[in-house]
Amino acid sequence: MANFSKEYVEKYFPEWCHDFSVDEMFNEIEEGHYRSKICEGFGFVGVSKNNGICEVAFLNDKDKSGVVWVPFDKIDNQTYKQYK
Repeated sequence: MANFSKEYVEKYFPEWCHDFSVDEMFNEIEEGHYRSKICEGFGFVGVSKNNGICEVAFLNDKDKSGVVWVPFDKIDNQTYKQYK
């Protein structure tokens, strides 16, 4: 089953139900830690708190370098394509 964040659903498909909230996860995560979570809509695989900033992880398939962390407020539903 696909998982979609509240933030993705509200922005692109308000009639859908969401599975989790990035903002709520961010508030629960300790500084310097992350939580694995897939959002099929945005295409990320984790959420972290780094210096008080919410970042999300994308798998970097393009150059096989692992994970790329991007500030959550800088992504959209096309960001994942940069790393495919």
